[in-house]
Amino acid sequence: AGAPVVPSGAWGLAVGQVGESWAVAANGQAVRVAVVDSGVRASDPELSGALAPGYDFVAGAAVDAQAAADPFGHGSAVAEVIGGRPGPTGEAVGICWWCTIIPVRVLDASGSGNGDAIAAGIRWAADSGARVINLSVVLNGSIPAVADAIVYAESHDVLVVAAAGNDASDTPSYPASYPGVVAVAAVDNTRSLYAWSRRGAWITLGAPGCSAVNGADFCGTSAAAAFVSGVAALAFAAKPSAS
Repeated sequence: AGAPVVPSGAWGLAVGQVGESWAVAANGQAVRVAVVDSGVRASDPELSGALAPGYDFVAGAAVDAQAAADPFGHGSAVAEVIGGRPGPTGEAVGICWWCTIIPVRVLDASGSGNGDAIAAGIRWAADSGARVINLSVVLNGSIPAVADAIVYAESHDVLVVAAAGNDASDTPSYPASYPGVVAVAAVDNTRSLYAWSRRGAWITLGAPGCSAVNGADFCGTSAAAAFVSGVAALAFAAKPSAS
């Protein structure tokens, strides 16, 4: 099938020149991207056929690809930005719309989590074939177990992408500021930082901070990190040996 149509209102796809990338990458492999978050809803139409088996570290159980759940909703929005399938009219939803999403639930129904679960989720994702791990989460501070898990993932040639945070501070956040992590701030359609985005020399790059998900704007550095994870998956699809 050909590449989907970029919707006229999808300024992020236009700013990121994603449409041009599809022509290069669309015949490549289906890269696996782990969404380490609140889960992913397999029932979302935009994610039909997009999911691999995953793991729920809140419940402590494996997750079937057809039964993955997300009681909070955040991880599903992230997954749709990364790999949502084209809609019935052929309009794009996700950036790497043929890539595979691995749902790794580490946050509870209120969106809260702990370092041990997040660290376990990162390690599990690295062992489960993820080429990219998306961490649209911000910790209360540095957690050694999470830092060690990221080193483990990076040692397995996994790219780790993390959201910088949404409080307009220039203080480095975690896990985004750990060594080797792609720390993502959020920019608008003029490529200017949103006022609410974290910022500073520790940021790796900025990416579109608002994407359309289920007919509404999903905004924040979580969306920006997901955008980068999707673009990274495109790059790896086009050139699987890239590191």
